[in-house]
Amino acid sequence: MTDQKPQLYTPHSAVIATIMGSLLAGAVIIALNYRALGRRDLATRTVLIGLAALGILMALATLMPNGPAAGVVMLIMQIGLAYGACRFLQEAAIRYHVEHGGGLYSPFRALAVGLLVGIAFAIVFVAVLLAIGGAPAQ
Repeated sequence: MTDQKPQLYTPHSAVIATIMGSLLAGAVIIALNYRALGRRDLATRTVLIGLAALGILMALATLMPNGPAAGVVMLIMQIGLAYGACRFLQEAAIRYHVEHGGGLYSPFRALAVGLLVGIAFAIVFVAVLLAIGGAPAQ
């Protein structure tokens, strides 16, 4: 039996996932790293904190004026949070992992994770809006 080391995502992967699927996707990347490192407790906590942070950002977005600048500001905030969290929480573990023969996932895999999380979040968000009657009247 071979002792195969898990692969991890880098902070740049967290950025890619966040761009494609929101701060929640960046949190999922961090959680996947925790899971690969055997820290399922931290993985679950990371996703819950990511959901809470995304909720706070969405609430803040309602206070901003409408327009493309607001969207860019919100995206930059999400990217900064995901990148900063991944670096602060996992950079040392990722470096150690690589220095000891561990591999890294391709950025394309992070892109796919981001897309899947973004699609899933959009479906759930629309379903909740429809369930509570928040859809615009026609």
